[in-house]
Amino acid sequence: MPRRGGRTDLVTPIWSGKARGEGRVVGLLSVGLDVKRHLKELIDMPDSMLREDQEIAKKLTAYVVNDRGAWVWHEAGMPPLEADTAAGRPRDPDNLTVLAGRLAAERGDNPDDLVPWASAAKGMTPGADRYTDPLELAAGKGGRPLIAHTLTFRPFEYSGYGDLKGREWGFVVQVPEEVALRPVERLKRQLVWAGSILVATLAGLAIVLWVWLFRLLRGWEFAGHG
Repeated sequence: MPRRGGRTDLVTPIWSGKARGEGRVVGLLSVGLDVKRHLKELIDMPDSMLREDQEIAKKLTAYVVNDRGAWVWHEAGMPPLEADTAAGRPRDPDNLTVLAGRLAAERGDNPDDLVPWASAAKGMTPGADRYTDPLELAAGKGGRPLIAHTLTFRPFEYSGYGDLKGREWGFVVQVPEEVALRPVERLKRQLVWAGSILVATLAGLAIVLWVWLFRLLRGWEFAGHG
């Protein structure tokens, strides 16, 4: 599967026999994929398809990690990769675990805080995590805290390649923590406001009842003296 910058070429042989590997190779079937254009549209939904009030969905970003822990497509990772390719330094996409370990050593951080799964040492696992995107750090885009969720899947499970069927890839969805918690903060403010109104209302009722009871008792007292 050769890869040149933002383009990936998938090549498979065509055999003369009835089954794969039988006979001789009579041709090659090649399919080209522009990762930056085609894969991005599948992974990261365009904002034009979202409603104006879907603020969290608009801040969501997503990327794919292969079974070796290297990203397949990533918004922050594509520009450096393309720049290196244009400069005659073609390279593979970064392995997230390796990159997290290097950046953690430079910054004095914990490598587990730079991978979107529970542990950098144990590798990719499904689930949610709070972390800092190492590719954004490497690209100089800061270190904002993110909330991510990794969903593992097997892209070759229904293919004809038996040795690839068990390989697990990861689909990572992430959103800035402050954006994800914004509805919670908004709900908290609403509850505080509603609670304040309720307390003020109950206090007002208590005062009214106390005044009414006081006047009632005073009335009985005057009636008794009369």
